[in-house]
Amino acid sequence: LLSRLDQALHNGGVGKGDRQAEIIKLMLCKVQLSRKSRNLAPRSTDDLRAYLNSVLREVRIELPEIEITDIQLDLASTTAAWSVLTNMEPNLLNSSWAQDIFMRFGPKFLKKDLDQYFTPTEIVEFMCQSLEISGNSAVIDPAGGSADFLTGAAFASSPSLEPSSQPRIHYWDQSEEAATVARLNLWINGVKAELSIK
Repeated sequence: LLSRLDQALHNGGVGKGDRQAEIIKLMLCKVQLSRKSRNLAPRSTDDLRAYLNSVLREVRIELPEIEITDIQLDLASTTAAWSVLTNMEPNLLNSSWAQDIFMRFGPKFLKKDLDQYFTPTEIVEFMCQSLEISGNSAVIDPAGGSADFLTGAAFASSPSLEPSSQPRIHYWDQSEEAATVARLNLWINGVKAELSIK
């Protein structure tokens, strides 16, 4: 999926740095629309950018501490990339596609160089699945970073991520920059958490 998105934008002449930011914005639109169970496309392709920018306005309301600009792509590139997302295989919606895109581009999109090592998704999944986590659990990460272990814990306890069955998630970190990355990661994955920065 990521390589198809990247190729669609590359074919439209979009530079590498710009592609990464635009892919994150398109992913945010896809997550928001999927979460709200709304149509994934406007009535006409001429309205596509305006439609997606209206979705991004909704995301900005939910994530006021994160600067998210409007889609900067031309109409042809927007249409090509959005077509990739709307035609993605149904089983990808229940996989870690959004987390994979976030891990690849999230810190760059937020312009946050955390100078930290990000634990690969496979290790997070292995460790979280090795624990007994239920909706009654409290999961605390005192060095939360990008909140990958917390999202992993939420998925391990409830693959459907029903809010009533999620464990209580507590995030701590000393870095406000890390917390910004974590906020985006938690939002993308639909995980409710209490964040503390100290």
